Amino acid sequence: MVGADDVVVGLAVGAEVAGGGAGASTRCSGPTNAGSTGPPSLETTPATSTANPARTSTVAEVRANRTIRRRARAPRWKTCISGLTPKRLSASCTSSRVRNSYTCRSAITFKYRSCEAGKERQVTTLLGAEDVRRAVTRIAHEIVERDRDLSLLAIVGIRARGDALASRIREAIRANEGVDLPLGAIDITLYRDDLTRIGYAPVVRESEIPFSVADRVVVLVDDVLFTGRTVRAAMDALVDYGRPRAIRLAVLVDRGHRELPIRADFVGKNVPTSPDDDVRVHLTEVDGRDEVEVAVHERV
Repeated sequence: MVGADDVVVGLAVGAEVAGGGAGASTRCSGPTNAGSTGPPSLETTPATSTANPARTSTVAEVRANRTIRRRARAPRWKTCISGLTPKRLSASCTSSRVRNSYTCRSAITFKYRSCEAGKERQVTTLLGAEDVRRAVTRIAHEIVERDRDLSLLAIVGIRARGDALASRIREAIRANEGVDLPLGAIDITLYRDDLTRIGYAPVVRESEIPFSVADRVVVLVDDVLFTGRTVRAAMDALVDYGRPRAIRLAVLVDRGHRELPIRADFVGKNVPTSPDDDVRVHLTEVDGRDEVEVAVHERV
């Protein structure tokens, strides 16, 4: 038979188990003296927190240190590439330990490569002043040989150096044949297929064609024939003035690398080049001297 003392002890044990999660402990104490017959007393004492304060502070410190390291590391590459000279930039980026994918060294390489993209390695003169004069004279003779009826012939130069060459060809034909041919100049800026890429305010020059191109043999004159896109734009601009009987093309330099099915009828000089090279035509009317040179760029 279960006595009252057993019931009290059981209740005390249950209270201690249940109170362990609530933050309090219950202790059962027996009678204070052996002669006492009363029930044992229950004493409740507040329990200490089971959480570890040292562990909580350690986690906070780790998180704080991680945040500090992240903030210190993130702008390090920006500091290296902003407002520094190349020498200081190289020194600061070499000393810093950046583990990001976009490092200071890659920033230097990109900057130096972009600056060296236009760096010239070699400039070669293709035609001198006397060579340019001979090429113009030869083109003038070939034009007359191709079209005997000079009354139907007209010359139109493409700005900004083709018009100067067209004027020279006209003077050469007048010196040889004694005939003044109609002369015009055309600007192809608004007819370019890359008009949206060359800028928001392209420079548009005036086109001057003081004669009718209808039923005429028009000789377009340009300085350099490269991809053919300039000539295509010139033909589009020319047909806005009328329907020519035929369109011929005369160029001082043909460098190849055509992107359109266009071929020159009269060529002063054929020059094999690389697509990255620059062929520069200098004329006295524009540049103060007659010279054709090619600039070979470094291959990066």
